[in-house]
Parts: sequence; structure tokens; C-alpha cells
Amino acid sequence: MVITKFHYVRLRKRMKEQRYTIKALASRIGMDRGSLSDKLNSKVDFTQKDMVNIATVLGINLEEISHYFFE
Repeated sequence: MVITKFHYVRLRKRMKEQRYTIKALASRIGMDRGSLSDKLNSKVDFTQKDMVNIATVLGINLEEISHYFFE
């Protein structure tokens, strides 16, 4: 079984561009800071709901969501 580890470089860059810390983004999407940190560090997978919520807050077009979460 192969486990893919994502690095979320584009997502972190977008967070920085929008001036969101992990704590601030987590609060905005209703998640605790530790959970978002674990997800950004590939310890826990993002749910589809997480991805949509984050994309909405960061102004990511839903058609481009894969570039932020799967590359």
C-alpha cells in the first residue's frame, strides 16, 4: 500500500498572501488550530468539507481546488 503525502505548498502560499495564520484560518472555518496544523502537515487528511470551506475563505475558485490540495 502506497501512502501519498501532500505538502500543500500552494495552499500555504495562498494563506500567506491572504495574511492568514493557521490559527486565524482554523478559527474562520470552525476548526481548532491543532487540527488544521495536522492536516497541513499531512498527519490527517482534509475532508471535502474542509477543502470547500478553506477555498471559500481564501477565495480559491472551486475549479482550481485540486491545485491547492492534490499537487
